[in-house]
Amino acid sequence: MIPASIRLDIVTPERPIVSEQVDEIQLPGVDGAFGVLPGHAPLLAQLQPGELSGIIQLGDRFVILKCEGLTQPVELKYEEVRDVLYQDIFEKKLRMAMAKKFDELRAKSRIDNFLAGTTQAPDRVKVEASQPASQIDPAIRQTSGGQVTPR
Repeated sequence: MIPASIRLDIVTPERPIVSEQVDEIQLPGVDGAFGVLPGHAPLLAQLQPGELSGIIQLGDRFVILKCEGLTQPVELKYEEVRDVLYQDIFEKKLRMAMAKKFDELRAKSRIDNFLAGTTQAPDRVKVEASQPASQIDPAIRQTSGGQVTPR
């Protein structure tokens, strides 16, 4: 059975720029224009420097690609980039762990916003929003943004 759409991935040397399902693709290539319909074999095409693609419809958007030139491959040995890779991976894992821990803390914490007059709390300690924060917990008191009354 022929699929109804095609997966279109457009990748630049810096990053992927498009990844969507489309009905048809019309592109100019090194050897002339070509079209791709659902059911065709996957292919890779190259534009010549300075060449523009045809108009590509991606859902409700239209895209025209321009080849600004070709890059030269940079060949590096693993030892040359090992430290940079290690640092990059370490930082990404650290950010992911910090985000996970932050979400865990937020899920367990009650947050009183005195400016907005709201309280966010986990289900086990939810209180009515109309109840003033000072009545919710005697240890909580407003420290700024208004008149402070001595206790």
